[in-house]
Amino acid sequence: MVVGGLGLIGGTVGISYLRETASSASASATPPPPSVDPELVKLVEGGRTALGAGDLEAAGASFQRALGRSPHDPGALAAVAELEVLRADFTWLRLRLLDPAWTERVAETHRELGSQIARASAAVDAATAPAVPEPLARRLRIDLFRLSGKVSEARSLVEPLADRASEPDTAYVLGALDLAEANQAFLSAAARLRVAAVGEGGLGRARALLIYSLAHSGDIVQARRELAQLSSASADHPLAEDLKGFVERCAAAAAGDADAGLATVDTEALRGLDAPGTASDARGGAGDFRQRLKFASAALGIREYDRAERLFRSVLLEQPGNTEALAGVAEVARQRNDPKAAELYEKVLEKNPGYVPAIVARADQKWAAGDRAGALALYQRVVSQVGTDGTYGRHAATRIAEGARSASGSGSASPPRATPPAPPAPTAPEAAEIDTSDLPGTVP
Repeated sequence: MVVGGLGLIGGTVGISYLRETASSASASATPPPPSVDPELVKLVEGGRTALGAGDLEAAGASFQRALGRSPHDPGALAAVAELEVLRADFTWLRLRLLDPAWTERVAETHRELGSQIARASAAVDAATAPAVPEPLARRLRIDLFRLSGKVSEARSLVEPLADRASEPDTAYVLGALDLAEANQAFLSAAARLRVAAVGEGGLGRARALLIYSLAHSGDIVQARRELAQLSSASADHPLAEDLKGFVERCAAAAAGDADAGLATVDTEALRGLDAPGTASDARGGAGDFRQRLKFASAALGIREYDRAERLFRSVLLEQPGNTEALAGVAEVARQRNDPKAAELYEKVLEKNPGYVPAIVARADQKWAAGDRAGALALYQRVVSQVGTDGTYGRHAATRIAEGARSASGSGSASPPRATPPAPPAPTAPEAAEIDTSDLPGTVP
């Protein structure tokens, strides 16, 4: 009886106890879920809100701060990848809107697209290495293939998205891919892009591509309606002027004007050109040195410092003493707040003591550092060379007057301004001293 009672207890109460013990041990062995950084989530969500409103700069700043907190966060990496693809996408469409007669702008836009595709590819690779969920990773890959001209590879990834065609993001990917085909399917693309445009908010990417599709297919009336809607929703849309010009060119072609037949950029032919970010860019593949100086100055103006420096240095490989290229490298360093900028500008002035843009830049550096005497001596050199007319002469004269007021005690000198002078426009190779007072640019 005693043995039977013990067996009964073991078979009921004992088993329940063992189960509870095992369950407790299993729970203790399972690691707790990772903690969520609320500030990180806030940064990513804030960036996506800015992106949806079309503010790409604010979105990028927010995403970069998020990566600063967690460099491997999948959400932040995916957001950066979407942003880089979006930037390249705007340039991809701009290339198709341009008049092919604008050869310099077409070439520059093509090179800009190549640079952006390289950045987008790196961002997508970084984003899809962690567990970025479908269908986002697939959409990013399709867009990247399309932007790179690999339409067949993009098509090979489409099938799993078929049941999501009514979603705005997927509708855009499919519509854009229709327009990337050799035989552009304008009707199907327009139908898909309408769906995407309704759901994209203030970004205006889908609507811009819809306008292109409508105008190209000859539906000028509807294209103009969509353009008016885009302009009212986004006053500073990056493609507004290019879209307007394209619609008017399509309208002229549709009206039967033989002299204004619709000419578009041959993107297939452009793929044979060198793009920035490749080895050819380092050896000067962007054209003759004057062209590269122009492109470098443009890149500097939009803060693409790596590209600007690469182009300036490509000129120096061919012409080690080119003053504008030397000054360009120095200006890149100054805008990056690199302490070597002062030394670089001194080298420019050793090479060409009369190069006014470098004199002004070095004087502004001294002024900002509190060396008013040194700065004023350089400003006096500028006035003696170019007078008080022109951008540089007026700037130098203003600083000289401020220094005089400060010295006399009748007023205090204005605080130094942080905005650097614009880089000099490219010109022919310089003599020892040249008059550059008429160079374009804004000087603080």
